[in-house]
Amino acid sequence: MIIDTHVHLFEENMRPRKAGESLRKHKKGLLSEEDFKKYKPVCGVEALLREMDEAGVDVSVCLCSDTAFMYQDEPEIPIWKHNEYVAEAQAKYPDRIIGFFGCDPMRPGAVEMLEKGIKELGLKGVKIAPEWFYPTNENVAPFMKKIEELDVPVLIHSGTDPLPFRVKYGNPEYLNDLLATYPKLKIIAAHCSRGWEDLLIQIMVGGPGRIYTDLSTLQYEHVYSHWHFLMQMRYTMDRVPDGVFFGSDWPWIKYPPFPSEKEWVNAFKNLKLPQACLDMGMRQFTEEEKNKILGANAQKLLNLR
Repeated sequence: MIIDTHVHLFEENMRPRKAGESLRKHKKGLLSEEDFKKYKPVCGVEALLREMDEAGVDVSVCLCSDTAFMYQDEPEIPIWKHNEYVAEAQAKYPDRIIGFFGCDPMRPGAVEMLEKGIKELGLKGVKIAPEWFYPTNENVAPFMKKIEELDVPVLIHSGTDPLPFRVKYGNPEYLNDLLATYPKLKIIAAHCSRGWEDLLIQIMVGGPGRIYTDLSTLQYEHVYSHWHFLMQMRYTMDRVPDGVFFGSDWPWIKYPPFPSEKEWVNAFKNLKLPQACLDMGMRQFTEEEKNKILGANAQKLLNLR
């Protein structure tokens, strides 16, 4: 079973207008002029399912992200309606889609909305994007306590991102604080905490079965510095082989020069170190390790059969 644990499911008017403008500005600075002309994000559940089928992805964990407070710009469609959209997709395609509730913990009524999202909408986890606040902030505590009480996993945005995101809020040291404060909490650290990969791995070593990570956004390393991608994957699988999940960040990083969903899946199916690395004493990736990344690890956390 192949599981993509980091997918953004939305329709265009479910995002703040400023979020779309910020993303286009970032892509324009990142892509060549030719590639930027091709850049036209797709969204929606039917588009996702088509690309899942092409890539051989069996299940996607679909997230609702609330960035309105960070951008100071509410989307046309309220965040609750966005969560309903994810829940409806999960209900329509129960074997393909797992929905995670998303809401800024600072939003008025967030705790009550969270409980309704899990109990009434039937969503299976929570997504938090602490891009303008620390997840250990005392104002966030009631939200975190409710997640622990509901006994669902929480995927937390972690690591670096371009402005207007604030890098300091992506430091995984705060995830370590959450583990200590909420002993029943299960955390998925998004993006392998880009920029703090080694620190995150050490935190994971100290909290097996409680903190995991997804590999979304490693497409950048895969394309721009492939040797670093291979070394990072080898070290990660050496240290925390049971805590690593495949993720794509769909639909944000699937445009040239970055791999499509299918190509990203194949990158892990075909993980292979060059002979020079083996001569230095590194282990080759095994089929078991590849299977753990692509779905076996996430399958256990999400209780899928």
